Amino acid sequence: MGLTSLPFDPFSVYLEKDKAVGVISKTALPVKGANPTDLKDAEATKGLMIHISKALGVNCTYCHNTRAFAEWDASTPQRVTAWHGIRLARDLNVNYLNPLRETFPANRLGPQGDAPKVNCATCHNGVYKPLFGVSLAKDYPSLKKPGAQQTAAEAPAQGI
Repeated sequence: MGLTSLPFDPFSVYLEKDKAVGVISKTALPVKGANPTDLKDAEATKGLMIHISKALGVNCTYCHNTRAFAEWDASTPQRVTAWHGIRLARDLNVNYLNPLRETFPANRLGPQGDAPKVNCATCHNGVYKPLFGVSLAKDYPSLKKPGAQQTAAEAPAQGI
């Protein structure tokens, strides 16, 4: 959770459940009924954002306009990419890893006996391009655009 004060796991909330990331308050102070979120939501969001920053080796302004954090129109294109990355991690955890829980040995399970989880650092390892920007097209031709697929034998010959 970085420098947040509450002990909380943002991964299970945002990377396993379909909870929207973000805290938008209508007032500066906690007024009953005025804020749709609470302090725990703010801490969880901050924890996830700190994780994303460290996992990608970037700061907040890589995705956000600091004068309007909540405004998508004022954000950089990387914010949309990050949104898709969060959806990707959530999809992998919910639809792939959690169903495989029974196949993992006990030493690979989490502290509560849960399946391993994917998060931003799984692929990024502190770099804004996953896997340090290595192209997988030559090894996995199916990743190329439709209509441009080649067999694995053709790819090395053409230097893809």
